[in-house]
Amino acid sequence: TGGGCYGDTLMLIVNISPASGEDELDMEGISIYPNPASENVFINAIQDKIIKLSIIDAKGRLMLETKTMDENGLSITQLEDGIYLLLVQTEQTTFTQKLMVKH
Repeated sequence: TGGGCYGDTLMLIVNISPASGEDELDMEGISIYPNPASENVFINAIQDKIIKLSIIDAKGRLMLETKTMDENGLSITQLEDGIYLLLVQTEQTTFTQKLMVKH
């Protein structure tokens, strides 16, 4: 009955499985971990070379941008606690992922 609605009603059940906080996120060959992070974030592109990494805050401001990342990962110590958008640009495409910073 569509939850009490009548007429042309479509009911759709959506199952969402969010990534748990400490688990590694895997998006089509891109791994970002840990999340939430406190000091460093590690980004691995299994199939493509990373061209650029960008972190954008909730107001849309570019907080960090780099073309390189060393063996210690991407330092996020300069960011305040909060939720950011991490953009990972590879040779093929750009991936986005929410990143929680919690010091």
